[in-house]
Amino acid sequence: MEIKDFEEKYIYKIKIKIDENDFILLREPTMIEMKDFSATDEEKNINILRDLFPKCIIDHSFTKDGEKINNEVLVKTLKQSGLLYNEIIGSWFSQIPFQKRLQQK
Repeated sequence: MEIKDFEEKYIYKIKIKIDENDFILLREPTMIEMKDFSATDEEKNINILRDLFPKCIIDHSFTKDGEKINNEVLVKTLKQSGLLYNEIIGSWFSQIPFQKRLQQK
């Protein structure tokens, strides 16, 4: 199997739509990034995701003067709207497949 095929098939990606045109595409956390997740403490998991968020953005539609902004600028901008930022993190968390696996343990 080509590595590219593996990444496309087995690395879970979550697309969060902000509106009709704007989106953020996130990857699932790696094994090392998941080591501190809890099977029972959802608040802890969301705080971990907030820290991982900039690292897990693989694509987005946000630009400045026609150029795509980097992930750090995007996160800083999103944090200006606490409600939207928390909504994005919550949506990402609810769509990551390991959440279901953790709940079953």
